[in-house]
Amino acid sequence: MVLWTLDDFVIHDPDRGQCLRGAPPWADLIRAVRRALGDALKENNVRFGMDESGRDTNDLRGVVQFPLGRKLFDWFFNAQTGYRAQFRIGRENGLVKNADLIRELRAELELSRATAIVIHRLTSDFEYKVSRYGTIGEVATTLDEALSKVWICEKLIVQSGSIQDLFVSRTGPKLLFSNSDAWSSLYPENGDGWLDVKGAFIGPIGPYQLRPPEARAAKLEERGTA
Repeated sequence: MVLWTLDDFVIHDPDRGQCLRGAPPWADLIRAVRRALGDALKENNVRFGMDESGRDTNDLRGVVQFPLGRKLFDWFFNAQTGYRAQFRIGRENGLVKNADLIRELRAELELSRATAIVIHRLTSDFEYKVSRYGTIGEVATTLDEALSKVWICEKLIVQSGSIQDLFVSRTGPKLLFSNSDAWSSLYPENGDGWLDVKGAFIGPIGPYQLRPPEARAAKLEERGTA
């Protein structure tokens, strides 16, 4: 199934285009992303947070951030076998594939031998509040596969707890459709490209999101943005 063409890459960035055209299937991508998380855990290069809900500051969700590297980042967001492609196929398909990915990432976190990590408490505006020691399990338990989500990381939790803006380019070659429409490609021009994983808020009556996953899936299907 051809979701978009990479003709614009042939003109402006043929090396990227060739890599994207040869991108392996979704199942291989999930394994590669899980492996990237595992490597980052071993290198102590995963950032953990708990951010507050805009509904109730006592309701928290886990945040996990880790680097993919440029090639894997490109595959994840721009290939016809990547994350956005799963939603372009259809929002229902995207939700299923998102759940598959969350399940694998949670499993990798639960395998970690780290006994203590630094968890940064963040406001609902993703501003730093305080840091404390905790466990990976505290964060992983919020990764409900039906409610959690992944996207590009543009606000990185620094080890000190402050927030660093990351630049992700949207001005490179386009993902072109037959109706002359196009989506912007996403690319970390000046860095490794980090993935941002957010769990569900945990409230008194169970996990939830402020925005229904179905609404996010529809936007990804139609516009390629979250």
